[in-house]
Amino acid sequence: MNLVELILAGIAAGSIAFAFALRRRKSEDERERERRLRVNSVGRICDATLLGVMDSTQKQQEVRLLRFQYSVAGVEYSAAQDISSLRHIVRTERVAEGVPASIKYDPQNPSNSIVICELWSCLR
Repeated sequence: MNLVELILAGIAAGSIAFAFALRRRKSEDERERERRLRVNSVGRICDATLLGVMDSTQKQQEVRLLRFQYSVAGVEYSAAQDISSLRHIVRTERVAEGVPASIKYDPQNPSNSIVICELWSCLR
């Protein structure tokens, strides 16, 4: 009986390992969307200054970065957010150097911040 139990346990362990190996990995876009939504849900709001929009090509894809700077607890941060997948929300003609905005940042990691996500926009 012990041999049968051992074989069944081995099959069960192998099945679990196989299921983990086959599970779908999230794409970069999915991980970025989850990051934005997480910062939106836990984030604190502070004032920021937009620095403009920068277009570039990465991995043969057009990327649009919204650059901004802000201060949290006396520490200055400069950041950029990829807004390529949010083009339908962002009106880039309103984005110019020096334009005030608000951002949301993760209180546990203030460098993790967003200007816009699917559920929230702080562009004034």
